[in-house]
Amino acid sequence: MRKLSLLLSLLVYLTAGFQLLHAKRVALVIGNAIYDPAKPMREQPNLHNTREDADLVASTFKKLGFDVILLKDAKKSSIQQGLAQLKIKGKGANIGLVYFSGHGMEVNGANYVCPIGARLSSRADPEVFHVSLTSILHSMEISGIKAKMVVLDCCRNDPFQKSQKSIEVETTSNKSGGLAVLDRIPHSTLVMYAAGPGQFATSGSGENSPFTEIFCSVIKDPKISCFEAFFQVSDHVKRKTGARQQPWVKFDGAADAFRQYTFHGTAPADNDSNAGVVSTGNQDSSAMSEEIARIERERQDALANGSTAVNSADFRLKKENESLSVFLRGWLANQESNSEFAWVSDFAAKPQYCYWKKPGGAPTSFLFKDRRELIERYPNRTYTIIGDATAQFFNDFQRAVVVVSYHYEYRGKRTANGNSFNTLGLKKNGNQWKISSYDETVRKNARLPTSQASSNSINQASANAFAAQWLLNNKSNNASDWVSDFAPSVKYGYKKNGNANHTYLLKDRQELITKFPKRSYEILNFKVLSQGPNSATANLVYTYDYGRAKGKSALKLGLALISGHIKITSFDETVSK
Repeated sequence: MRKLSLLLSLLVYLTAGFQLLHAKRVALVIGNAIYDPAKPMREQPNLHNTREDADLVASTFKKLGFDVILLKDAKKSSIQQGLAQLKIKGKGANIGLVYFSGHGMEVNGANYVCPIGARLSSRADPEVFHVSLTSILHSMEISGIKAKMVVLDCCRNDPFQKSQKSIEVETTSNKSGGLAVLDRIPHSTLVMYAAGPGQFATSGSGENSPFTEIFCSVIKDPKISCFEAFFQVSDHVKRKTGARQQPWVKFDGAADAFRQYTFHGTAPADNDSNAGVVSTGNQDSSAMSEEIARIERERQDALANGSTAVNSADFRLKKENESLSVFLRGWLANQESNSEFAWVSDFAAKPQYCYWKKPGGAPTSFLFKDRRELIERYPNRTYTIIGDATAQFFNDFQRAVVVVSYHYEYRGKRTANGNSFNTLGLKKNGNQWKISSYDETVRKNARLPTSQASSNSINQASANAFAAQWLLNNKSNNASDWVSDFAPSVKYGYKKNGNANHTYLLKDRQELITKFPKRSYEILNFKVLSQGPNSATANLVYTYDYGRAKGKSALKLGLALISGHIKITSFDETVSK
């Protein structure tokens, strides 16, 4: 009896260990084909292989260890029940995915999947007869699933086209058909369309669509992360269809949730070989270029010394991370430029561009026009990087996906500010990176996250984040914003007797704001000179432009970590007018 008890205990232990090693995964798979039972399979609006696609996806997920809910020819009530089941099964899940194969539609800028029995008519309220993508995303968001994914293999043909006996639907904001661009996505959520906004997906001539065949093939790879898998699918489909179909990926900018697992539920084997953190701090492009040269010299020295490690991915990854850093610093500088030519120069020909609503890539003339309108409205623009940019490389470092976020401040006829989350698809053109796809999610009137200035210790990285916030507070016409970066009592160069308190600092700052209400600044150099876990000294050099007064300022700062936030404890300034 005791031996049996020990065996049961061991089994429980091993099972628990297995669950720790393999992430919990759930999936809802839907394949809708018979939209009109009175018509043959291949006649609109029926679809001939969507159920087969759902079967392939469901069986693939089951083999990978997913808990799968499979629905075929599902009515709206069935889809809603499936989503309710997914919420229950998804509690505590690391990965959750909804796959829909069938008709999708866009009405007034909103996307819907079409259940069986739905009236595909613009005269009917789409919320009554269809299931909105928004409701699917909301169901997943409240389920507690950590990494949430939605794959829509829709728009195989156009059931909305006016023809003999066809069903009549007119989309009001996407006249070319297809699904609409998404503006907002919940946290840790990724959405993939089998065909880009405004495009139609092909069913192919086989039992399954090209997209689904490739999707099920790629996700089986135990070496690549869920994040990389989506971009590999996109590349493979584009090649297989001769660029007639380009899948589209959109996510909230938080890639870590998708990077840490494969679809097998394990950590990706080569996660470190093709992903990196890209520096976008105050280091200038020339310094980054020098770092590229240094890395290459290091590789050549190792090669000359007979090292067998010189061909490892480490050197290559370091070098390509630095090359992307150079590109991103130039890209940010070109965003601040009032020449639309500078900004457009970073793009490849005919890029996928989120503000281009027509099929295919955006023509250069549209990019020029789009940028010129922004420049004319807001001639003064500044950008501050939020956190670290991250990069994922593909095709032997010839392509990359970069996720970069920044805070923007616009001034002109009006003012605007907010946070922008960007996903850039990049490809090499010779030795130059060019933007081949550009996607942006904007949160207007958002402040730079306060976490930028918080840390567990003071180092160059946390000090850089503090400097970015400090720069914004310098521009603010609310004196309290500027004073918030200071400790309660400060050695202040402009107060000759004793330390300055917040009352003194508020009065001093308000005088500057009253005299120069429009101010701009640019940090030239920021370096931490000495540091401990809770204090540091630093030099900061910046230019200022007050309209009537311009110059350069050099600061000597004492910094301290107070309640997890970096604060200024001493402030001494030398100004060159």
